[in-house]
Amino acid sequence: MFKKKIMAHTKVVKTKKGGNKMSPKELLYIEDALAHAKFMKQKCTHAASQVTDASLKQLIDDVAKRNQKMFDDIYSLVVSHANGGA
Repeated sequence: MFKKKIMAHTKVVKTKKGGNKMSPKELLYIEDALAHAKFMKQKCTHAASQVTDASLKQLIDDVAKRNQKMFDDIYSLVVSHANGGA
């Protein structure tokens, strides 16, 4: 799933000087990072729904939000790079 999205964006991933494309290995690293962030968010969301202690639930929700932000930040960087950003 992530791979298709990343590959679609990285077909045009080049610097403005026309030089560097991301290597397949670099794309795998990005795919792994995105998958990890998504997995952790899902697990935290599930765990938060199972706990009854309000402070623990809040802590787990915060971790889920941080993982979602990490996913969004990484994905935005890939899209930005694909669109000609550094």
